Amino acid sequence: MNKKSFWENFIFTVIILAITEIFIEELSYILIFSVELKKLLIISGFIFDVIFSIEFIVRSINSKKEKGFLFYIKYNKGWVDFLSSLPVLLFNSFPLVLGLLSETAIAPSAFFLDC
Repeated sequence: MNKKSFWENFIFTVIILAITEIFIEELSYILIFSVELKKLLIISGFIFDVIFSIEFIVRSINSKKEKGFLFYIKYNKGWVDFLSSLPVLLFNSFPLVLGLLSETAIAPSAFFLDC
């Protein structure tokens, strides 16, 4: 197995796990899971977002070597990678994890844990 196919299989597996995590996280609001489980879901979502952000950065760097960054963004759906990685990490996952780690009541994390 070459390096590229390993990376593609790894990302595919992470996508499936992330979708499962999102499903369980949404289910936690309906079934009223414990606070500890909700914290675990927030942290796992953050880890998935970090992985997807790293993937976007690696693909962006590699695209410069091949056909260029703009080609990657425009024709290889790089814009989808961008929208599904960095903004989600910066504006959703990171503030939630920061709220958990600082043990202060940051609004987003307090909202998600109280539901």
